Amino acid sequence: MRIAAVALLFAIGLVSSADAVADWMPDVELIAKLERAIRIPNVYGRPPQLADYARYYTGTVLKGRKMIEGMLLLPDAASAKRGVYIRSAEQMPLGISDGGCTEVRLLYDVTTAKVLTIQCNGVA
Repeated sequence: MRIAAVALLFAIGLVSSADAVADWMPDVELIAKLERAIRIPNVYGRPPQLADYARYYTGTVLKGRKMIEGMLLLPDAASAKRGVYIRSAEQMPLGISDGGCTEVRLLYDVTTAKVLTIQCNGVA
């Protein structure tokens, strides 16, 4: 997950390899604030509801700014049950590159309290 999110930011020129540094752990209150800002993309009509997902989050620092990386997995795409899981970067699910909105990735800027990117996977 961390690799995918940072790779996306490299690709669009927002960070360089020197910009990504140590992880940190967001708390439950910060995750609740982030989840109020999430709007799952409406790809196939009605998007799944946030509560339908197993929601994994980890903290990272990019260009000196605290960020939260998130991976949302529908239960049939995850071994975990619905709910919130705050993990270290090493404990984040690996994810897939297919499945549409069964897997949603996001990046949240803690300072601005804004979701910078949110996207569903493609469909093969």
